[in-house]
Amino acid sequence: MTLLAFQTMPTGFKKWLCLTNIVLLIAGCDSREDRINAAEAKERAAELLDDKGEYVQAVNLGREALTELTKLLGSDHPKTIHCRYNLSGFLQGAGKRDEAIAEGRKLLASSIRALGDDDEESLYARLQLASALRDVNDVEGNIDTKCAGEAEALYQAVIRLAGTSEIVLRARNGLGVLYGRMGKHGEAVKQITVVLEAQRLSLGNEADEVLATRLNLAAALMAEKLFEPAQKECQVVYDIRKKRLGEEHPLTIRAKDWLGNCLADQGRLEEAIPMIREVWNAKRRVLGDAHRDSLVAGFNLAVAELNAGYRDEAIRVLEETHRQALKALGPADSQTQMYQSALDKVR
Repeated sequence: MTLLAFQTMPTGFKKWLCLTNIVLLIAGCDSREDRINAAEAKERAAELLDDKGEYVQAVNLGREALTELTKLLGSDHPKTIHCRYNLSGFLQGAGKRDEAIAEGRKLLASSIRALGDDDEESLYARLQLASALRDVNDVEGNIDTKCAGEAEALYQAVIRLAGTSEIVLRARNGLGVLYGRMGKHGEAVKQITVVLEAQRLSLGNEADEVLATRLNLAAALMAEKLFEPAQKECQVVYDIRKKRLGEEHPLTIRAKDWLGNCLADQGRLEEAIPMIREVWNAKRRVLGDAHRDSLVAGFNLAVAELNAGYRDEAIRVLEETHRQALKALGPADSQTQMYQSALDKVR
Protein backbone atom coordinates (compact mmCIF):
# COMPACT_ATOMS: atom_id res chain seq x y z
CA MET A 1 0.00 0.00 0.00
CA THR A 2 1.28 3.47 -0.86
CA LEU A 3 1.44 6.37 1.61
CA LEU A 4 -0.97 8.35 -0.62
CA ALA A 5 -3.51 5.52 -0.54
CA PHE A 6 -3.23 5.37 3.25
CA GLN A 7 -3.61 9.14 3.68
CA THR A 8 -6.82 9.29 1.64
CA MET A 9 -8.58 6.67 3.76
CA PRO A 10 -11.17 7.65 6.39
CA THR A 11 -9.54 8.36 9.76
CA GLY A 12 -11.23 5.50 11.59
CA PHE A 13 -10.19 2.97 8.97
CA LYS A 14 -6.59 4.21 8.98
CA LYS A 15 -6.37 3.67 12.74
CA TRP A 16 -7.90 0.22 12.38
CA LEU A 17 -5.49 -0.71 9.59
CA CYS A 18 -2.41 0.46 11.53
CA LEU A 19 -3.40 -1.32 14.69
CA THR A 20 -4.56 -4.48 12.90
CA ASN A 21 -1.28 -4.85 11.04
CA ILE A 22 0.66 -4.30 14.24
CA VAL A 23 -1.42 -6.91 16.06
CA LEU A 24 -0.81 -9.37 13.22
CA LEU A 25 2.92 -8.66 13.33
CA ILE A 26 3.09 -9.07 17.09
CA ALA A 27 0.99 -12.24 17.01
CA GLY A 28 3.67 -13.94 14.94
CA CYS A 29 6.62 -12.52 16.85
CA ASP A 30 8.60 -15.41 18.24
CA SER A 31 12.16 -14.41 17.46
CA ARG A 32 14.10 -11.35 18.54
CA GLU A 33 14.23 -10.16 14.92
CA ASP A 34 10.45 -10.45 14.63
CA ARG A 35 9.98 -8.36 17.75
CA ILE A 36 12.34 -5.68 16.40
CA ASN A 37 10.38 -5.61 13.13
CA ALA A 38 7.11 -5.30 15.05
CA ALA A 39 8.46 -2.36 17.09
CA GLU A 40 9.59 -0.63 13.89
CA ALA A 41 6.13 -1.22 12.41
CA LYS A 42 4.63 0.55 15.42
CA GLU A 43 7.01 3.44 14.88
CA ARG A 44 6.03 3.76 11.20
CA ALA A 45 2.35 3.66 12.11
CA ALA A 46 2.96 6.38 14.71
CA GLU A 47 4.62 8.53 12.02
CA LEU A 48 1.56 8.17 9.79
CA LEU A 49 -0.73 9.18 12.65
CA ASP A 50 1.50 12.18 13.38
CA ASP A 51 1.38 13.25 9.72
CA LYS A 52 -2.42 13.32 9.95
CA GLY A 53 -2.33 15.42 13.12
CA GLU A 54 -3.45 12.59 15.43
CA TYR A 55 -0.74 13.42 17.94
CA VAL A 56 -1.95 11.64 21.07
CA GLN A 57 -2.30 8.32 19.26
CA ALA A 58 1.15 8.86 17.73
CA VAL A 59 2.65 9.44 21.19
CA ASN A 60 1.09 6.29 22.62
CA LEU A 61 2.29 4.11 19.76
CA GLY A 62 5.69 5.81 19.70
CA ARG A 63 6.20 5.12 23.40
CA GLU A 64 5.42 1.44 22.89
CA ALA A 65 7.88 1.24 20.01
CA LEU A 66 10.64 2.98 22.00
CA THR A 67 10.11 0.73 25.03
CA GLU A 68 10.44 -2.38 22.87
CA LEU A 69 13.48 -1.17 20.95
CA THR A 70 15.24 -0.07 24.14
CA LYS A 71 14.60 -3.48 25.68
CA LEU A 72 15.77 -5.36 22.60
CA LEU A 73 18.62 -3.18 21.32
CA GLY A 74 19.61 -0.82 24.13
CA SER A 75 19.25 2.94 24.35
CA ASP A 76 22.30 3.72 22.19
CA HIS A 77 21.41 1.63 19.13
CA PRO A 78 20.76 3.77 16.00
CA LYS A 79 17.22 2.36 15.64
CA THR A 80 16.40 3.25 19.23
CA ILE A 81 17.89 6.71 18.79
CA HIS A 82 15.80 7.33 15.68
CA CYS A 83 12.65 6.17 17.48
CA ARG A 84 13.36 8.51 20.40
CA TYR A 85 13.80 11.36 17.92
CA ASN A 86 10.36 10.64 16.50
CA LEU A 87 8.79 10.36 19.96
CA SER A 88 10.18 13.75 20.97
CA GLY A 89 8.53 15.25 17.89
CA PHE A 90 5.23 13.47 18.60
CA LEU A 91 5.28 14.87 22.15
CA GLN A 92 5.77 18.40 20.86
CA GLY A 93 2.82 17.96 18.51
CA ALA A 94 0.70 16.71 21.41
CA GLY A 95 1.58 19.79 23.47
CA LYS A 96 3.58 17.79 26.03
CA ARG A 97 6.48 20.25 26.03
CA ASP A 98 8.18 19.22 29.26
CA GLU A 99 8.17 15.56 28.24
CA ALA A 100 9.46 16.51 24.79
CA ILE A 101 12.37 18.37 26.38
CA ALA A 102 13.15 15.42 28.66
CA GLU A 103 13.17 13.01 25.71
CA GLY A 104 15.18 15.53 23.69
CA ARG A 105 17.92 15.61 26.34
CA LYS A 106 18.09 11.80 26.43
CA LEU A 107 18.16 11.76 22.63
CA LEU A 108 21.05 14.18 22.39
CA ALA A 109 23.09 12.39 25.05
CA SER A 110 22.67 8.96 23.46
CA SER A 111 23.29 10.30 19.93
CA ILE A 112 26.60 11.94 20.89
CA ARG A 113 27.66 8.96 23.00
CA ALA A 114 26.92 6.37 20.32
CA LEU A 115 27.45 8.22 17.04
CA GLY A 116 29.67 11.20 17.74
CA ASP A 117 29.27 14.94 18.12
CA ASP A 118 28.95 15.78 14.44
CA ASP A 119 26.94 12.78 13.22
CA GLU A 120 23.76 13.72 11.37
CA GLU A 121 21.57 12.12 14.05
CA SER A 122 23.33 14.20 16.72
CA LEU A 123 22.77 17.37 14.70
CA TYR A 124 19.07 16.62 14.27
CA ALA A 125 18.85 15.80 17.99
CA ARG A 126 20.11 19.32 18.74
CA LEU A 127 17.47 20.82 16.44
CA GLN A 128 14.74 18.76 18.11
CA LEU A 129 15.71 19.85 21.61
CA ALA A 130 16.15 23.49 20.57
CA SER A 131 12.67 23.63 19.02
CA ALA A 132 11.12 22.46 22.31
CA LEU A 133 13.22 24.82 24.46
CA ARG A 134 12.40 27.93 22.41
CA ASP A 135 8.69 27.59 23.28
CA VAL A 136 9.18 27.80 27.07
CA ASN A 137 7.74 30.97 28.62
CA ASP A 138 8.04 32.61 32.01
CA VAL A 139 5.00 33.52 34.12
CA GLU A 140 4.58 36.83 32.25
CA GLY A 141 4.29 35.04 28.93
CA ASN A 142 7.76 36.10 27.76
CA ILE A 143 10.34 33.64 26.53
CA ASP A 144 12.32 31.96 29.30
CA THR A 145 15.80 33.47 28.97
CA LYS A 146 17.66 30.39 30.22
CA CYS A 147 15.89 28.09 27.77
CA ALA A 148 16.36 30.64 24.98
CA GLY A 149 20.10 30.79 25.64
CA GLU A 150 20.36 27.00 25.56
CA ALA A 151 18.33 26.82 22.33
CA GLU A 152 20.52 29.47 20.67
CA ALA A 153 23.68 27.56 21.64
CA LEU A 154 22.23 24.36 20.14
CA TYR A 155 21.35 26.07 16.85
CA GLN A 156 24.79 27.69 16.64
CA ALA A 157 26.45 24.33 17.31
CA VAL A 158 24.57 22.77 14.39
CA ILE A 159 25.61 25.61 12.07
CA ARG A 160 29.23 25.21 13.19
CA LEU A 161 29.37 21.42 12.96
CA ALA A 162 27.27 20.78 9.86
CA GLY A 163 29.05 23.09 7.44
CA THR A 164 26.91 23.63 4.34
CA SER A 165 23.86 21.36 4.15
CA GLU A 166 20.10 21.20 4.48
CA ILE A 167 20.58 20.82 8.25
CA VAL A 168 22.16 24.29 8.37
CA LEU A 169 19.06 25.76 6.71
CA ARG A 170 16.89 24.12 9.36
CA ALA A 171 19.13 25.49 12.08
CA ARG A 172 19.00 29.02 10.63
CA ASN A 173 15.23 28.76 10.29
CA GLY A 174 14.89 27.73 13.93
CA LEU A 175 17.32 30.44 14.97
CA GLY A 176 15.20 33.00 13.14
CA VAL A 177 12.08 31.88 15.00
CA LEU A 178 14.02 32.03 18.28
CA TYR A 179 15.28 35.56 17.54
CA GLY A 180 11.70 36.62 16.87
CA ARG A 181 10.65 35.28 20.28
CA MET A 182 13.62 37.07 21.87
CA GLY A 183 12.56 40.41 20.36
CA LYS A 184 15.37 40.51 17.77
CA HIS A 185 12.86 40.97 14.99
CA GLY A 186 15.12 42.47 12.33
CA GLU A 187 17.61 39.63 12.74
CA ALA A 188 14.74 37.13 12.60
CA VAL A 189 13.53 38.50 9.26
CA LYS A 190 17.08 38.31 7.84
CA GLN A 191 17.69 34.72 8.94
CA ILE A 192 14.34 33.39 7.75
CA THR A 193 14.47 35.26 4.42
CA VAL A 194 17.83 33.65 3.60
CA VAL A 195 16.41 30.21 4.41
CA LEU A 196 13.25 30.80 2.38
CA GLU A 197 15.16 31.93 -0.71
CA ALA A 198 17.35 28.82 -0.56
CA GLN A 199 14.36 26.52 -0.06
CA ARG A 200 12.46 28.05 -2.96
CA LEU A 201 15.37 27.41 -5.31
CA SER A 202 15.35 23.69 -4.57
CA LEU A 203 11.75 22.96 -3.53
CA GLY A 204 9.53 25.60 -5.13
CA ASN A 205 6.91 27.76 -3.40
CA GLU A 206 4.46 25.17 -2.09
CA ALA A 207 6.47 22.33 -0.52
CA ASP A 208 5.48 21.61 3.09
CA GLU A 209 8.85 22.75 4.41
CA VAL A 210 8.61 25.99 2.41
CA LEU A 211 5.10 26.68 3.73
CA ALA A 212 6.34 26.30 7.31
CA THR A 213 9.14 28.78 6.63
CA ARG A 214 6.72 31.22 5.00
CA LEU A 215 4.66 31.23 8.20
CA ASN A 216 7.81 31.80 10.23
CA LEU A 217 8.61 34.77 8.01
CA ALA A 218 5.07 36.10 8.41
CA ALA A 219 5.44 36.00 12.20
CA ALA A 220 8.72 37.93 12.00
CA LEU A 221 7.20 40.49 9.61
CA MET A 222 4.24 40.98 11.96
CA ALA A 223 6.63 41.73 14.81
CA GLU A 224 8.24 44.40 12.58
CA LYS A 225 4.71 45.77 11.87
CA LEU A 226 5.07 44.89 8.19
CA PHE A 227 1.47 43.70 8.09
CA GLU A 228 0.74 43.72 4.37
CA PRO A 229 3.42 41.17 3.34
CA ALA A 230 2.78 39.19 6.55
CA GLN A 231 -0.94 38.90 5.84
CA LYS A 232 -0.24 37.89 2.24
CA GLU A 233 2.03 35.04 3.37
CA CYS A 234 -0.50 33.85 5.97
CA GLN A 235 -3.33 33.88 3.45
CA VAL A 236 -1.36 31.97 0.80
CA VAL A 237 -0.22 29.29 3.25
CA TYR A 238 -3.74 28.94 4.67
CA ASP A 239 -5.30 28.55 1.22
CA ILE A 240 -2.76 25.92 0.13
CA ARG A 241 -3.03 23.91 3.33
CA LYS A 242 -6.83 24.07 3.34
CA LYS A 243 -6.92 22.66 -0.19
CA ARG A 244 -4.20 20.07 0.45
CA LEU A 245 -4.98 18.91 3.99
CA GLY A 246 -8.52 20.05 4.75
CA GLU A 247 -9.92 22.65 7.13
CA GLU A 248 -9.49 20.55 10.28
CA HIS A 249 -5.84 19.55 9.92
CA PRO A 250 -3.64 21.08 12.66
CA LEU A 251 -1.32 22.69 10.08
CA THR A 252 -4.27 24.35 8.34
CA ILE A 253 -5.59 25.58 11.67
CA ARG A 254 -2.14 26.97 12.54
CA ALA A 255 -2.05 29.00 9.31
CA LYS A 256 -5.54 30.33 9.99
CA ASP A 257 -4.43 31.20 13.52
CA TRP A 258 -1.59 33.37 12.20
CA LEU A 259 -3.93 35.03 9.71
CA GLY A 260 -6.44 35.91 12.43
CA ASN A 261 -3.76 37.28 14.72
CA CYS A 262 -2.27 39.31 11.86
CA LEU A 263 -5.66 40.97 11.39
CA ALA A 264 -5.94 41.55 15.14
CA ASP A 265 -2.49 43.16 15.28
CA GLN A 266 -3.67 45.62 12.62
CA GLY A 267 -6.65 46.58 14.78
CA ARG A 268 -9.10 44.88 12.40
CA LEU A 269 -10.80 43.22 15.34
CA GLU A 270 -14.26 42.72 13.87
CA GLU A 271 -12.67 40.64 11.10
CA ALA A 272 -10.18 38.95 13.39
CA ILE A 273 -12.38 37.86 16.31
CA PRO A 274 -14.64 35.43 14.37
CA MET A 275 -11.55 33.86 12.79
CA ILE A 276 -9.69 33.54 16.10
CA ARG A 277 -12.81 32.05 17.70
CA GLU A 278 -13.02 29.49 14.88
CA VAL A 279 -9.37 28.63 15.50
CA TRP A 280 -9.97 28.18 19.24
CA ASN A 281 -12.96 25.89 18.63
CA ALA A 282 -11.11 23.94 15.93
CA LYS A 283 -8.04 23.40 18.11
CA ARG A 284 -10.20 22.18 20.97
CA ARG A 285 -11.97 19.74 18.63
CA VAL A 286 -8.83 18.44 16.95
CA LEU A 287 -6.18 18.71 19.67
CA GLY A 288 -8.27 18.69 22.84
CA ASP A 289 -9.33 21.38 25.33
CA ALA A 290 -6.13 21.18 27.36
CA HIS A 291 -3.56 21.08 24.55
CA ARG A 292 -1.09 23.97 24.93
CA ASP A 293 -1.99 25.27 21.46
CA SER A 294 -5.69 25.27 22.39
CA LEU A 295 -4.91 27.21 25.56
CA VAL A 296 -2.88 29.80 23.64
CA ALA A 297 -5.72 30.16 21.14
CA GLY A 298 -8.17 30.81 23.98
CA PHE A 299 -5.85 33.44 25.45
CA ASN A 300 -5.47 35.13 22.04
CA LEU A 301 -9.24 35.24 21.66
CA ALA A 302 -9.67 36.78 25.12
CA VAL A 303 -7.08 39.47 24.34
CA ALA A 304 -8.77 40.34 21.03
CA GLU A 305 -12.18 40.54 22.72
CA LEU A 306 -10.82 42.74 25.50
CA ASN A 307 -9.28 45.08 22.92
CA ALA A 308 -12.62 45.23 21.12
CA GLY A 309 -14.47 46.11 24.32
CA TYR A 310 -16.18 42.74 24.86
CA ARG A 311 -15.03 42.44 28.46
CA ASP A 312 -17.58 39.93 29.78
CA GLU A 313 -17.02 37.49 26.92
CA ALA A 314 -13.25 37.89 27.24
CA ILE A 315 -13.39 37.03 30.94
CA ARG A 316 -15.52 33.97 30.20
CA VAL A 317 -13.01 32.68 27.63
CA LEU A 318 -10.07 33.45 29.91
CA GLU A 319 -11.71 31.65 32.85
CA GLU A 320 -12.28 28.56 30.71
CA THR A 321 -8.70 28.69 29.44
CA HIS A 322 -7.33 29.01 32.97
CA ARG A 323 -9.56 26.18 34.19
CA GLN A 324 -8.25 23.83 31.50
CA ALA A 325 -4.64 24.86 32.13
CA LEU A 326 -5.02 24.32 35.87
CA LYS A 327 -6.47 20.87 35.27
CA ALA A 328 -3.93 19.74 32.67
CA LEU A 329 -0.74 21.58 33.59
CA GLY A 330 -1.13 22.33 37.28
CA PRO A 331 -0.85 25.64 39.19
CA ALA A 332 2.96 25.79 39.02
CA ASP A 333 3.18 25.77 35.22
CA SER A 334 4.18 29.15 33.74
CA GLN A 335 1.31 29.03 31.24
CA THR A 336 -1.26 28.49 34.01
CA GLN A 337 0.27 31.31 36.05
CA MET A 338 0.14 33.67 33.07
CA TYR A 339 -3.60 33.06 32.64
CA GLN A 340 -4.18 33.53 36.37
CA SER A 341 -2.28 36.84 36.25
CA ALA A 342 -4.33 38.00 33.28
CA LEU A 343 -7.56 37.12 35.07
CA ASP A 344 -6.50 39.03 38.18
CA LYS A 345 -5.91 42.14 36.04
CA VAL A 346 -9.25 42.13 34.18
CA ARG A 347 -11.69 41.06 36.88
